[in-house]
Amino acid sequence: MDFIKKLFGKKNKNQIKPTIISLNIEQVADWVEVESEKIFIKIHPFIKRKYEEIDEILKEINENKLLLNDAEFNEQLPKRSKKAAISNRNNFIKNLSFALDKIELPDNNNPITAYEFYKNAKSIISASIEHSLRSQQYVKAFYPKEYDAIVMNLSEFNKSLEELHDIIEENKDIIKIQEKTFYLIENLMKIRKLEDNKKKSLLNFESKIVELNKEVKFKNNRLADLKSSKDFELYNKYEKEKKSIKNELKVIDFDIKQLFAPISKVLMRIKKQDESGRYALSDEKRKILNILIETPELISGININPFLEEIKGEIEKGTFGLKQPKLNKTIEYIDKLIDNDRTEITEKRNRIFKNYLSLSDRMNNLTIYKDIEKEEKEVRLLESSIESIKHHINLENEQLLNLKNDEILNDLSDSLSNAFGKVVKVCE
Repeated sequence: MDFIKKLFGKKNKNQIKPTIISLNIEQVADWVEVESEKIFIKIHPFIKRKYEEIDEILKEINENKLLLNDAEFNEQLPKRSKKAAISNRNNFIKNLSFALDKIELPDNNNPITAYEFYKNAKSIISASIEHSLRSQQYVKAFYPKEYDAIVMNLSEFNKSLEELHDIIEENKDIIKIQEKTFYLIENLMKIRKLEDNKKKSLLNFESKIVELNKEVKFKNNRLADLKSSKDFELYNKYEKEKKSIKNELKVIDFDIKQLFAPISKVLMRIKKQDESGRYALSDEKRKILNILIETPELISGININPFLEEIKGEIEKGTFGLKQPKLNKTIEYIDKLIDNDRTEITEKRNRIFKNYLSLSDRMNNLTIYKDIEKEEKEVRLLESSIESIKHHINLENEQLLNLKNDEILNDLSDSLSNAFGKVVKVCE
């Protein structure tokens, strides 16, 4: 047993657990700046020295630029060569001056600022050299001493920039974590703002639903009052009576149609021949023909006997091509229709229809049903609005669930822990 303990070691009960640094989102940026500064402060003196070196080099470049501008060359040179030398010298000095004017030394020793300075200065000098390559050949040929001095200055400038870059590279992880921290915090703040907006939107939706439900309740109470009113009771009574009268009309209309059913085919044959021009009816008799075919129940007040006499005579002449025994049966039935007194059935229909119209007028005079329809329509619209808002609420809730802060918070916690060698936990 002792051997096993010696082999695997004994657990130290007094082992100190690392302290967890808990930060909320608002504290992270300041904490990172403080912790970064603890590391960066060690290289501030170096950065400062490099800035001083670069400043001296820039001053020397400006001095040598002036010497180049005032330099003289061999007077024995052809006029054309002199002109080319001066023109290209001026172009080289112009490009160099433009570049130097754009280079500004930072007013602090922050490595991040130093890194930005390095990138900008490098880019500016490179662009200046590229834009004056042709001019440099002339300057080198006609002003070798002054040109070499400037080239040496530029070489020293580049060397100082690279040394500045090297020390920054040694601390690039801290610089990157700063950049990443600001990026992640920005994303978290955007998500938080989006969450707040959606929560406000949800509160507005829910408040609207409460208001709409109150309106629905009020409308339903109003409907209940209308449906329990005497007017509504009377309207329902009229409606039942109207339905009964309508059924009576259907029965009597059917009976009237049956009176003319035996000659319906003959009437249709007459209609076709009238339409084709084989047999011509007067406008009045054409109207009677159409009523007998389509709505025979409307013959009340119309004397149809002259029309029946006319078609009977034409049938007897064979005008419509009826053959025996159909011909005799048709003539016999037309005689019955002519002799039959239809006054009783038509007057009965008129009375029933008059009652139907009277009842309809009484119902129309009662606004109760229109009031109920109006209220029911408004309730349907309100309920539709509620359903639409509920749909929007579901969408907002789904989008809220998809807004995940945890992954970003964990990523930020891990990145800070690894960069600064401490256990950091970032929370909302």
